[in-house]
Amino acid sequence: MKLTKIILTGVLATALTGISFATNTVKDSTLIVLANEEKAPKEIKVSELPEAVLEALKGESYSGWEAQKAWIVLKEDEEVYQVEVQKGAERTVLFFDEEGSAIG
Repeated sequence: MKLTKIILTGVLATALTGISFATNTVKDSTLIVLANEEKAPKEIKVSELPEAVLEALKGESYSGWEAQKAWIVLKEDEEVYQVEVQKGAERTVLFFDEEGSAIG
């Protein structure tokens, strides 16, 4: 009978330790997600893109492509503009700096 109580106590202690560890892990990953939200892309209207970016999209390089969505992305403490464009059924994503120069 004593052996059964000892085994049950061990199983219960192990289970509670596992639950405590799982709870701490969830809290830690929640903090990581909240810290990364500051650098998450912020969706903006296409019309809110800087004039230089809008002009670049009208140039020969992007003839026939139409801007669908836009975001401001913080890369290395610098704002970069991410633009989703479409030409027929084809879609792609372009990146520009504030002066309208294509990036990468």
